[in-house]
Parts: sequence; C-alpha cells; structure tokens
Amino acid sequence: MSQMTDELALHKSIVVACPVEHAFRIFTERMNDWWPYEDHSIFGGDTTIVWEPHVGGRVYERAQNGEEGMWGTIVAWDPPNSFVMTWHPGRGEETAQDLSVTFTKAPNGTRVDLAHTGWGRLGDRMAEIGGHYDEGWDLVLGRFVEAAARER
Repeated sequence: MSQMTDELALHKSIVVACPVEHAFRIFTERMNDWWPYEDHSIFGGDTTIVWEPHVGGRVYERAQNGEEGMWGTIVAWDPPNSFVMTWHPGRGEETAQDLSVTFTKAPNGTRVDLAHTGWGRLGDRMAEIGGHYDEGWDLVLGRFVEAAARER
C-alpha cells in the first residue's frame, strides 16, 4: 500500500467503491465527516477543516474559538480528477511538503493515488516526521474509504 522511496516520496494507493466524482467530493468537501481529528489535527477535538477550492486557496483548520491553523495552499485544482497542495499543518510554510492526490476510474470504483513529497524541507526532522506520516496516511485513507462507501 505504501513506500518511502530514495527520492523522499511517500506513495499510497487505495480503491474506493464509488464513482470518481463522489470520491473527490468526499475527500475535499466532506473531510469533516471522516478526518481523524483526535490525533491528526493542529487543535484536536472539535475543529473544522476548510477548503478554499481554487488555485491559491487555503486549506486550514478552524478551532471552536475561531483560531485558524494552516495546513497548506492549493497549487493545482482539477475536480474531480486531482488536486495538488502544499502541506505544512501547524508548521511554517518553509517546511511545506507537496501533496498530490489523483482520482481515477477503476473497475470497482475509484483508484485514489496519494503522493507526499518534499521531505527534505524538514531537514533533520525528515526521518522522524516521515515515519509518522507513513502510518498516519494509512489511518487517514482507511477512514476515507469507510466514509466514501457509507455516504453513497
């Protein structure tokens, strides 16, 4: 399901049992229904993820008290086929990795391919943080698969 390559890239692929348009919508518009906030968010607990769905748009987390924490900025937006964004939740933009997610029609639904690159920008923390993300994306994508099947 995943691999960390010599080029400092983390790749994940899954198949969800729904059409491409539905998978893209659940991933981007309905993330609040499935994202594991309890341990994969800046503020934890009762927060909201906000997508500004256009190139240059922000993806950020909003706490109940209104505080906002940036996750990244959308650099390519091609619904329902793909998006690319910077990725630096709770960290400075100078440490941002690149996150690319594509949605492709598959025999039993939609193949979702995630590529998380640019780990070198984390410097000495690259190996530590990269290891957490390898496991973290498995959890996140597992929750996404469940939500996409549930919300048909």
